[in-house]
Amino acid sequence: GMEDDGRSEALRCIKDQWRKEQKEMEKRLILRDDFPWGLGPGAIGGLKLIGGLDISFVKDSATTACAMYVILSFPALEVVYSDKQMVELTAPYISGFLAFREAPFLLELIDRQKATRPDLTPQVLMFDGNGVLHHRGCGVACHIGYLADIPSIGVAKTL
Repeated sequence: GMEDDGRSEALRCIKDQWRKEQKEMEKRLILRDDFPWGLGPGAIGGLKLIGGLDISFVKDSATTACAMYVILSFPALEVVYSDKQMVELTAPYISGFLAFREAPFLLELIDRQKATRPDLTPQVLMFDGNGVLHHRGCGVACHIGYLADIPSIGVAKTL
C-alpha cells in the first residue's frame, strides 16, 4: 500500500545518503602500513594495546543490544579496560551498511575511553566485520576506525 511506498522511498533515501558517506570515507582511508610498531620476524615491536568492539543483540530482539569495548595489553592479552552499554538500535539494518547502525554506539564507548583513560587508547582496533573487504571498500572496521582515528582491522566470519 501507500505506507510501504513511503517506507521504501525513505529506505532508498537513507541508502543513497549512506552510500555517499561511505564513498567519502573510503577515499580518505590510509591503507599503507606506516605504524611505528610491527609484528612478526624482524619487527621493531612496540605494540602495547589492542582494542576490540562488538554489539550483541539480546535474544529475540532486533533492536535491543549490548555494545562492548575491551582493551587488552599486548603480548600478555590481559584486559586493561572494558566498558559496555545497553543500546537501542533505531537505524534500519541494510546489508552493506551495518556500520551506520552500530557506529554511533561504538564511537560513544571509544570517546568515553579517550576522555577518561586517554593513556589506554589502543594502537589498533579489531572488529567483528569487514574492513576494506567490502563491496564499497568501507566496512565497519574502516568506518569506525576512520571516525575514531585509530587504525583498524576487520575480522569477518564470511567473505
